[in-house]
Amino acid sequence: MEPPVRGKLDPAALSLRATVGLWALIVGVFWAPCLVGPLAPLLGDAQANMLPWRAASPPPHNPRWDALLWDGMAQYYPWRAFAARLARRGLIPLWNPHQFCGTPFVANGQSAFFYPPNWLFYLVDVRYAFGLTAALHYFLAGCFMLVLARELGLRPVAGLVGAAAYAFGGFMVSWTALPTLMNTAAWLPGVVWAIERAFRRREPSAGLCVALCLGLSLLAGHLQIAVYVWLVGALHLVARSVWALCHRSPRGLAACLCAVPLAGLLASVQLLPTWELARLSPRGTVRPTDEGFEFRRDRALQPAMLQTLWSPEALGTPDDWAKAGLAYSEVCGYVGRLSLALALIALVSLRSRRALLLGALAAVALLGAMGTAVSRVMYFHVPGLGQAGGFGRVLCVYTFAVALLAVLGVDWLTSRLARARAVPWLPRLAPWLPIVCALVVCLELGSWAWGFLPLSPRARVYPRSSFADGLLARTTHGGRVLAVTPKEAWTIHRLPQAVLPPNAGMAYGYEDVQGYDSLYPALYQQFAAEVNLEGFAPATNGNMVLLDNVSSPALTEAAVQYVVLPAAASPPGRPYVRQFERDGLTAYVNPAALPVRAHGAGWAWGTTFAEGVDPCRVRFRLNGPVGGGIRVSEPYFVGWEAYADGRRVDIQFRPPMFRSLAPPPGTTHVEMVYRPASFATGAFVSLIALGVLVGWAMWARGRKEAAGSVENTRAAA
Repeated sequence: MEPPVRGKLDPAALSLRATVGLWALIVGVFWAPCLVGPLAPLLGDAQANMLPWRAASPPPHNPRWDALLWDGMAQYYPWRAFAARLARRGLIPLWNPHQFCGTPFVANGQSAFFYPPNWLFYLVDVRYAFGLTAALHYFLAGCFMLVLARELGLRPVAGLVGAAAYAFGGFMVSWTALPTLMNTAAWLPGVVWAIERAFRRREPSAGLCVALCLGLSLLAGHLQIAVYVWLVGALHLVARSVWALCHRSPRGLAACLCAVPLAGLLASVQLLPTWELARLSPRGTVRPTDEGFEFRRDRALQPAMLQTLWSPEALGTPDDWAKAGLAYSEVCGYVGRLSLALALIALVSLRSRRALLLGALAAVALLGAMGTAVSRVMYFHVPGLGQAGGFGRVLCVYTFAVALLAVLGVDWLTSRLARARAVPWLPRLAPWLPIVCALVVCLELGSWAWGFLPLSPRARVYPRSSFADGLLARTTHGGRVLAVTPKEAWTIHRLPQAVLPPNAGMAYGYEDVQGYDSLYPALYQQFAAEVNLEGFAPATNGNMVLLDNVSSPALTEAAVQYVVLPAAASPPGRPYVRQFERDGLTAYVNPAALPVRAHGAGWAWGTTFAEGVDPCRVRFRLNGPVGGGIRVSEPYFVGWEAYADGRRVDIQFRPPMFRSLAPPPGTTHVEMVYRPASFATGAFVSLIALGVLVGWAMWARGRKEAAGSVENTRAAA
């Protein structure tokens, strides 16, 4: 991008600080029902129509259903609730006992445990924090657009148009219910701003912002979007470097080249465990194939869908899409009609290098979303994208490019209006043009966004449940739960009649044999296939595990103590015995499934996981010899270590996925500890990178103060 010619701002133009304040007011008004009202951006109304919540209180009539947005309830809320419970006790949730009989937690990148804005979940009510963090990232994305416009020499108030177009645009809004995508995309304009700033300013701290923005985009939780952020940053860095080298002033290049690897090192605490889990998960065996490409292309942005870029409901409302089984969020690139018109004005009227490069970026992103040759290059040749989600998610780049083009367009129109001398009063209107355009964009996109966002009362998001309390009280010592929802009943076209859907155990605190996640140990897949011989995932969702073969002996071995069925359903038969009934559900107990995870001769157990106990530690107290050894009904996974009276013993693999160990004779205490080397190494590297950043900041501050002292001395002389 070519450097702009800096000029004096119009006296009537708002200052950057005032514009940021105005943007904060706009975001605050938009999110007021969640910040000061009772709502949360989650599909709580849909959950209220499932059991046991439907029987406990009258559910809302005809609730909205969107299978993709349901992930906010089914995944993100349970993840954040579990992390908050442990963080408030001062623990790092490396291991999650509530899904898949146990699975790594922090290693799942979307846990985003080390992402600083997510620490708000640990300080306030988790339900409230969803609206709070959404508002924060809308504000953050808009602020980055404002400072980017200012760095490019444009009017700050013109940047307000870009802030509204990007933050209230199709990508950010349609993925708000799945916050890791939205949070990561919020850093895209920040990365471009930081690189631009590094090249324009002779400050020692120029590279710090680049490292922080790139590093936080990785910690935000969605690596596919982070790849797009880094790709755009790389393209901007290359373009800026070429321009600087041509003009023999590459002063920002060295700072950026130092900042890029430092950003990766800063995120190592998340990246290394995620890489390990991905390698040992079913996704680790997935490789880019022609069949996989065709599968994604069939679900990409189709030519007929391009009209939604101008009119978002040209092909029906989001509810119509959901009823047809189509994911509206996957192909939503709407940024408002006025924003799109201003972007076209910038392309046609300016014809500058900057405008043409942004237009090319928007075009490439659009082609990438449509399953074209650009998509093929990304799918087969960009590391990690072959295992990632749909092509349409690259629309975050399209919305950013169009939003920035809209800033150029309104700034150009304002300049032309200020120089219009034919009509004397026209120049006096110039300062008001960006303000009017920004308000129109806010109203246009804001009204659309409020019609799309899945907003529900916080009271309907995993409310206190008498039935869940009963399960939790009876499974305190390690027994697991299987809530049966036949996989055929889970559809994307209509709201499923589910029973305590997968991951509800994370929200309430009991341990579930099932789960819903895109990353889980590959060994668990073998176990699920042994339980359900004819498949365990719904046809419409390969990441969800729904087990319904309650007669499988593998469930007993997995310590599944309770099976939950609707009260009207037929009893499961032997060996299950009816235990209790509440809220339209009946719990049946299996006496053969001991509520502990160790089996052997002459044993007694101490404690496994319970409230107030670290899930990364499992302890046993032995009362006698264990000739048959100890069998543990938790998954075998790298990182677990076992100690018999303080001495290290080996953990053995027991098919299909469990552990066993043979402590020496005379052992009285056995402890298993989860200490993954990937986390320890990543944390060590991240701490070093953080130390380098702090040292860099202190050095830059010293240099700045020294330069200021020299200037003051010269001025005094």
